[in-house]
Amino acid sequence: MKSLLKLLVVLPTLLSSTASAGFQDSAPAKVDLDWLAGHWSSESHGRRVEEIWTKKSGGMLLGMNRSVRGDRPAMFEFLRIEFRDEGIFYVASPRGQSATEFKLVESRPNFVRFANAGHDFPQEISYRRDRDRLHAKVEGTSNKRREMQWTWTRKRPTVDKITIAVENIKQSRKFYEAILNVRFVKKEISSNAMVLEATIESRMKIQLCPKTLAGVTTSQNAIQLRFVVESVKESIDIAIKNDGTVLQNASKFEGQSVASIRDPDGYSIVLIGDAD
Repeated sequence: MKSLLKLLVVLPTLLSSTASAGFQDSAPAKVDLDWLAGHWSSESHGRRVEEIWTKKSGGMLLGMNRSVRGDRPAMFEFLRIEFRDEGIFYVASPRGQSATEFKLVESRPNFVRFANAGHDFPQEISYRRDRDRLHAKVEGTSNKRREMQWTWTRKRPTVDKITIAVENIKQSRKFYEAILNVRFVKKEISSNAMVLEATIESRMKIQLCPKTLAGVTTSQNAIQLRFVVESVKESIDIAIKNDGTVLQNASKFEGQSVASIRDPDGYSIVLIGDAD
């Protein structure tokens, strides 16, 4: 009877050590993984790969990976990193199928590694950030040791609209249509206000706005840029640290976050991005 009791005490310990065999559970009590956040992408030989991560909120980071070649159906994967009482887990659902969990086993600034010794392949998943580049690696043993690696760059802010305040809108229209090889069309911005707008390379818009409507003089800012950014609040902080000034703090408009800043020379820039 004493031998049986001893066996029952020892058995849970053996099962626990067997489940985590091969990996050391070294997850710190407080781990910051917000450095993963962003829109990361790469393109090579006609294949585009994107991975997007949100910052931690509600005890998790949410992610998505998509790989596209031409018009072929995309390979995609839903991802999340969950902060639980028993540890931090990387949860992957390829093509939205059943999820596989990998537990955090190593973490340091700009590096993290997760592992699941019982999975066929991979058994380890790691991320490393180097400034504007994110490196990902999966590795394990499936008949033989193998690994796969990716390097993505962070999507940079883009200019999607330029507004130019002009004295003579007819003359300016003729000039810019000739220089840019575009065609301006009238766009109503209010019940009694009209501007001219053209699209360059199907992405960037350029507007010609009468100075009387814009409310500027020749000695004031006559050009306004609009940047599409990942985080409006982060962009404002960066602008302030680099001698820019804030004209209007971030506010929500049509489901997006919008703010206005000035560069050191006084030119105004509208920042637009997803609501923070």
